[in-house]
Amino acid sequence: MLVTWYGTAGFRIETGGHVFLLDPHLSRSAGARPKLPFGLEDVGKAREIFLSHGHFDHAADVPHIARRTGARVYCSTVAAEALRRQGVPGAQLVAARDGDGFDFGVYRAQCFHSAHARFDLSLIARTLVRALPSVLFDMRLFSLLRHWPQGQVLSWRFALAAEGDRVVHHFGSAGCTEDELARLADLSAPDVLMFPLQGHTRICVVAARVVERLNPRVVIPHHHDDFYPPISQAVDIAPFVRAVGELSPPVRVVELPVCETVEI
Repeated sequence: MLVTWYGTAGFRIETGGHVFLLDPHLSRSAGARPKLPFGLEDVGKAREIFLSHGHFDHAADVPHIARRTGARVYCSTVAAEALRRQGVPGAQLVAARDGDGFDFGVYRAQCFHSAHARFDLSLIARTLVRALPSVLFDMRLFSLLRHWPQGQVLSWRFALAAEGDRVVHHFGSAGCTEDELARLADLSAPDVLMFPLQGHTRICVVAARVVERLNPRVVIPHHHDDFYPPISQAVDIAPFVRAVGELSPPVRVVELPVCETVEI
């Protein structure tokens, strides 16, 4: 399996010659870090796009990519309506609900209801102090927030037939509940878990405990980049790596370089 991290929660996955995208977002603000070596026009072929939810840093680039590639988009009903308003043809939109499964031959996909990270008071206060003066005059941000509602959050599980049914599970936000984790823990442990490090002051501990519950072979942290400063801030993943080493020593943490294709 070939994996490319696009920054934020975005990924390109190639398996058996078949390419699909997860939460692809490459349109970053001027001060975003790290800088991406390519942009939307450099996104090549894609057959499917899967969205975890409808926020702009997950969905706002999808209309452009979907129109250019012809990819079908699998997402919540709220996200589908937002995409339709932004010009994605209805024939390319598939509203997915909890437990829905889709078979593409070389891989299978299934979605699960999840939840968005709940911003804690400390994070909210620090963000307001840092960002409020700039945000008040950022009309583009207000437009993005208005046009891209969250909707139902989904996590996606992929069984890659071309890779011996290797299981990949992707979360786009870190608010998964105990009931959700118990449900997923009853399934086979994922070979690869993709989990976001964003949205909470103690996100590294929160994420490490999810890793402990789901017990993957490999975990790929993401969404720890500074994608829309000043409302965003880079997250140091070193505490996460240490916490996984303490709680789940067999699990290997793989930090992907941005926009470089890596074989997993």
